[in-house]
Amino acid sequence: MNYDFGIIVDMGKNVGSGHLYRCLAIAKELKKHGKTVIFLVKNKKELLLHLGELQFPSAIPSNNSDKHFIANCKKLRALVKNLIIDMPTQNELYSKSLYKTFKTIVIDDAGNKNLYSDLVFN
Repeated sequence: MNYDFGIIVDMGKNVGSGHLYRCLAIAKELKKHGKTVIFLVKNKKELLLHLGELQFPSAIPSNNSDKHFIANCKKLRALVKNLIIDMPTQNELYSKSLYKTFKTIVIDDAGNKNLYSDLVFN
């Protein structure tokens, strides 16, 4: 299946759930407007604990290092049109690495870092 949006988000014991809940709200709105959404996460177990009854597919491109995760996300280019990135600490790395592969939206506190994106929510 092809997806209109892929969402890269991190959550868990050290990160918390705020980024995920923000992305879930966005995913629900996109779904209301007939868009298809897939979550690209490192920890599928954490995602499923938070999804509850919500129905969104998920993929784990890699649960290794950021470098492997990014490389495996790039392989999904044929399946995902647009990418939303909401990472607590690695938005600069992820946006720089994926910007030329996907149309990207980055959600971040844009302080003292460079973000590479078609659209940034500060």
